[in-house]
Amino acid sequence: MRRLVVTVAAVAAWLSFGAAARADISVCNDFGATIHVALAYPNGDKFTAAGWWSVDPGKCLDVNFSFSGATLYYSADSDDYKEGGRTHRYHWGNQKKLYVSAKKFDTDEAERHRRGSQGQMFSSLQLTDQQQGKPLQITLHFQEGSTSINVKIK
Repeated sequence: MRRLVVTVAAVAAWLSFGAAARADISVCNDFGATIHVALAYPNGDKFTAAGWWSVDPGKCLDVNFSFSGATLYYSADSDDYKEGGRTHRYHWGNQKKLYVSAKKFDTDEAERHRRGSQGQMFSSLQLTDQQQGKPLQITLHFQEGSTSINVKIK
């Protein structure tokens, strides 16, 4: 009878090979109007995406999004707001066009246009080698002109 000898280090390496980072994601609205947020990640040659989570000004929201991989994409739009006597709307996202619904959605094919979808620009967060495969707390702060992101290993 043959015996299989496996070290703890080998099991840990096997478990972390290609393992997704388990991430708790929070979205904070540091903007003056309600924002609506969508998230995505590449999954092979496809993109998994979900949205829209609404966050009131000055509030944070824990979102239920099963992030996997090394790159998290995010996009947000504000509600209309008045400034200088004019109505405005603000958008965050400028790197990758994905196709999403205007209503709540969850899709595994956001890279392709489908009936009822619209192009939406997303920005990205690239995890470092030290962060990949580890349990994380990711907090996105949307503010006028930028998005600040805090990533902590739990």
